[in-house]
Amino acid sequence: MINQRRIDIHISSVISVDVYDKLKYPSLAACERSKLKSERVKASCVIASALTKIEFDEEPALPSGSPPVKRIISYTAFPVLTEVKVIRDKALINCEVNLSVLYTADNAEESVERCDYTFAASKIIDVNGISDNDIPIVKLRLGSLFVKTKSSAGEGINSFNVFGELSAHCVFIRQFENTYISDGYIPGYKCDCSYDDYKYCTEGAYTSESRTVNSAVAVPDGIKEDLELSVDISDEKAKNGKLSAKLSLYAVCRDGSGSLIGVSAGDVLEIPLGAYGSAFAAININSYDYTISSDNTIDVRINVGVNIFAYDCISVKTLGDINAAEKENLPPALTVYYGKGSERVWDIAKRFSSDEELIKAENGIKGDYTENDGIIIVPRA
Repeated sequence: MINQRRIDIHISSVISVDVYDKLKYPSLAACERSKLKSERVKASCVIASALTKIEFDEEPALPSGSPPVKRIISYTAFPVLTEVKVIRDKALINCEVNLSVLYTADNAEESVERCDYTFAASKIIDVNGISDNDIPIVKLRLGSLFVKTKSSAGEGINSFNVFGELSAHCVFIRQFENTYISDGYIPGYKCDCSYDDYKYCTEGAYTSESRTVNSAVAVPDGIKEDLELSVDISDEKAKNGKLSAKLSLYAVCRDGSGSLIGVSAGDVLEIPLGAYGSAFAAININSYDYTISSDNTIDVRINVGVNIFAYDCISVKTLGDINAAEKENLPPALTVYYGKGSERVWDIAKRFSSDEELIKAENGIKGDYTENDGIIIVPRA
């Protein structure tokens, strides 16, 4: 015999983990009597990350004139990120929670009613190493939600106990300039140089904007009345110059026969990253509304807040070590060299065991490259 009082629920969970670690690249910083080519790059990195929960505990009352509650049918909520402030070693997260409760009224008709609430939540989190100019990327999701009825003496049930927590996944990005040694030599010696690859994230670009997304829920058995709709965004991924996310919708409605049913639908949200290939990103729901566009379709319009830090990964050559293999004959005080346009002055200096700045000064070269084909005077270093 089937147990009429028990509902077995089986839940499958997927855990997604982002791991960040510091990488070190060995590079020569100094060498006696050597000439070293120093390069500067604008880069970015994840300076810190944090996963925290924001708890809430509220007691909202029914709106004035609403019939009292007999039984809760369902409830749903979504958080709205309103503000993130970063100071030294701390971050403040301000948000709102939008709650919807569907219930049967304690009246003769046992009508199905819905009430909506909005309340604020916030938290200050400690994050070692962050500072005012770091860029925060915050994904805000509903972690857990519990809604219970709360009785009032002699007045029936006209309020709820609402408690739960939000999950906030925070990534803090820092833009900076970095210096590395790309090449080197020792004047008067034949040198064997070893090189390594230095991989870094480019300076990137940060954007924060609101977008409107359109989707729909199909109801095969027809729609008589739509009672409640919930929307969720998950699984953000940046790949091949595109940001994508999974959009999940769930509607509680009365079908053509008047029966209460639940219908789910899914969609994919895609946002191009422009000239960049990768990104740290968060897509948070700001608001949504819906209309019954036909007997079998609920059209949904969702406003989302999109925070994206887009970047590229680049690998450059760094100098690992210099070995002075063999001493060369002393070069002449001046060497006449016929150079080509757009030739790097450093390469000329290395070839003739000279000095880059001396060649620039002798020939009036202002940049790092020669301008035209012609004679270049190469002084001895």
